[in-house]
Amino acid sequence: MVRLPLLRRWLLVGLAMSCVCGILACSGAGVSSSDQEVAIELTTGGMAELQQIVDDSQGKVVLVDFWATWCSPCRKQFPHTVELHEQYADDGLVVVSVSMDDSEDPEIREQVLGFLTKMGAGFSNLISRHGDSQQAFEEFDISALPHYVLFDRDGKRHDLTSPDPAKPVTTEILDQRVAEYLDR
Repeated sequence: MVRLPLLRRWLLVGLAMSCVCGILACSGAGVSSSDQEVAIELTTGGMAELQQIVDDSQGKVVLVDFWATWCSPCRKQFPHTVELHEQYADDGLVVVSVSMDDSEDPEIREQVLGFLTKMGAGFSNLISRHGDSQQAFEEFDISALPHYVLFDRDGKRHDLTSPDPAKPVTTEILDQRVAEYLDR
């Protein structure tokens, strides 16, 4: 029997462990999908780009979440938008987020991208070419944030509103309306 010096044995053990860890890392084993970062794309655009996504999604229901990093209720409700995407994507729901932040400011753009990455927003993400200006709100035909729009399977727009105009749309209302349009 050949005896390896102690140092060589530990080097072989370390090498074997490195190989096992490398194989596990490449296969994704031991890492839940929520722990893996989703590659996020952020496209500068306006209503034309949003309409193109809706047109490309003909026969599906499209949920649009208008939000901004400076909007606390938007940030609070955004994880639910991600949940809806994960829950209903196979049933024909397409989710789009439209950030009303300043697309020209690289620092703000990075904040938007960081937030979307942290949230795991693996769907279409636009940032308004006009930021949060009156022009942007008029272009998208919205008046406040957060704001949700559903496009039905025929591409018809339906703005989601709260029974109390002073309060944003709740997650319950959002769930109800998404389920309603998916069942049509």
